[in-house]
Amino acid sequence: MCFPHRQYSYRCVSPTASIHIDPSFHKVAFEIQIEDLSETAFTEELERYQQLAFANVVYINHHVRDFNACLKGQIEDRFTERYNVSLNEKRVFTAINVVKTKQADVIAVPVIQRKVVIQPKTHQSESYADEPTLRQDIYEDVLSVLYNVGKSLERKPSLYLSKGEEQLRDLFLLFLETRYEAITATGETFNRMGKTDILLRYSVDGSNLFIAECKIWKGQAEYLKAIDQLLGYLTWRDSKASVILFVRQNEFSSVLSKIVQSTPQHPNFHKETGKRGESSFSYKFNLPQDKNKQIYLEIIAFHFDTKFESEVRELRLK
Repeated sequence: MCFPHRQYSYRCVSPTASIHIDPSFHKVAFEIQIEDLSETAFTEELERYQQLAFANVVYINHHVRDFNACLKGQIEDRFTERYNVSLNEKRVFTAINVVKTKQADVIAVPVIQRKVVIQPKTHQSESYADEPTLRQDIYEDVLSVLYNVGKSLERKPSLYLSKGEEQLRDLFLLFLETRYEAITATGETFNRMGKTDILLRYSVDGSNLFIAECKIWKGQAEYLKAIDQLLGYLTWRDSKASVILFVRQNEFSSVLSKIVQSTPQHPNFHKETGKRGESSFSYKFNLPQDKNKQIYLEIIAFHFDTKFESEVRELRLK
């Protein structure tokens, strides 16, 4: 609303009128002072104040029309100016042989959709439902999330340095908690023989869907003990699990070799089922309490190098 603003051209009026404007309801109010308390005096003073208040409306409308008339040209000039700048940059880059490739530093992050775990269907000929299990595609997605989060953390030492197993575990748990519908993700949850680091449960009936154990790599013997610990948490109805390893020593390749060599030596090893990535290995294991029951076990290792710890600590102190 332009009413209270002074335009370039305006008419001076005297005396000035005290005006109150309500833009929400497009109302104008006047404060009128009269000495003769009569209808005639009030009417005359009101008319005079109205003339004073709206004396410059004609000038305001004139300037608004002029502004609107040139607005389109101003916008077009701004776009033309920006276009010419971009065109000139392109010509310069072409002249100096700068080629834009698909291997750009800035990578578009794909839109992540929340997954839904479908409730088990009841058999037509039976009165029971299948035990809830994590669908294979959801299991693949869980492992993909863990693997991608870990690889991202490897590039950000400030996030993993000086952190223990539980703190590192929470970083992974954060991405699982809000990703899936009908699934609850918790940490340090008791199951069978101890507390699991990561547990995904079917929220409808509380059935276990996925269990993971997080460990800092401390050698081959401790690694095999970590598998024992995880298997001890699993019941007969559990089918999918993972051991997540945080490797802090420099020779990451040698650790991966030890994982590949030592895993088949575990007494509950059943078979290798593939390799998900350079540091993610897929296996099937037998449950210790039932050799005829196999579970999927993914071993995922991440290189959280500590050689930058002193440099990062110095940056934090600055």
